[in-house]
Amino acid sequence: MEMKNILFKYMNTFTSLNKEEQLAIANKIVVKEYKKGTVLLRQGDVPTKCYFVLKGCRLH
Repeated sequence: MEMKNILFKYMNTFTSLNKEEQLAIANKIVVKEYKKGTVLLRQGDVPTKCYFVLKGCRLH
């Protein structure tokens, strides 16, 4: 449930969606966690899924 909470925090901060819209989106999204270092897509691959990083990507 931690990742869903992060998703809600993101939507509250960066969108103008109301709670009902946020819930509709959150209920449709499949949240998966991957181990650090997992490659989700390599250069040249044709994507078949859409990824959104909620936690773990740091800007320096």
